[in-house]
Amino acid sequence: MLLTVDGYRVVTVGDGREALDWLSKNTPQLAVLDVRMPHLDGIEICRRIKKVSRLHTVPVIVLTGMRDEATTVAAKAAGADAVVLKPLEGKDFRSTVRALVDRAAAPRPSAS
Repeated sequence: MLLTVDGYRVVTVGDGREALDWLSKNTPQLAVLDVRMPHLDGIEICRRIKKVSRLHTVPVIVLTGMRDEATTVAAKAAGADAVVLKPLEGKDFRSTVRALVDRAAAPRPSAS
């Protein structure tokens, strides 16, 4: 898989319900969700992730083969940090992942 080359631990699940079950017990560095998933689509899972206080800062990438603007708008409205079109361009996808993980890991300025 593209991300294991960069040293990321990748966890895959079979459908949207399994994704939510896994996320109920774990906090990933990043979530990569496909728009089309059985049981619950990636946009709905993104929406739910962003509502959970423990997960709301987890960066989310939504993958889609649909090139319509409505899908991108819906994913962004659900809280997606990036929408990536399939088929994936390996180098570009890996750069997007790295940027989002680095941004999430960066120390936040304290409120004075």
